[in-house]
Amino acid sequence: MLLTTGQAADELGCAITTFRRLVQAELLPGLSRRGVRVMIPLPVVQSLSTRKHAALDRLSVNEIAVLRVDTAQPADEPDRNWLGFSASLTPEDILKALRGWWRCDPASIAAGECSP
Repeated sequence: MLLTTGQAADELGCAITTFRRLVQAELLPGLSRRGVRVMIPLPVVQSLSTRKHAALDRLSVNEIAVLRVDTAQPADEPDRNWLGFSASLTPEDILKALRGWWRCDPASIAAGECSP
């Protein structure tokens, strides 16, 4: 069974714009396109809905780094081709594309024992 993006968002209890960002970032497997519609397999949506949440209360730090970013768009810059995130970018392109999106400094990331 295939769901539309609206049906999938309803099933997950999230905004359709949030779900569309997951699609645009190429994070979901098995998508099919029917004209302008994107169809998502029900098992993909069900696996998202049953996924365990990260146990952030078990971390031994007061802060963690958070990345708020849009989906990858072509960049008109000499040192990078993309701005934002897509699962289809190479690791090198991802690091360049995400530069400037972090809402904290590198020391905060290191304190949380997270690495890019």
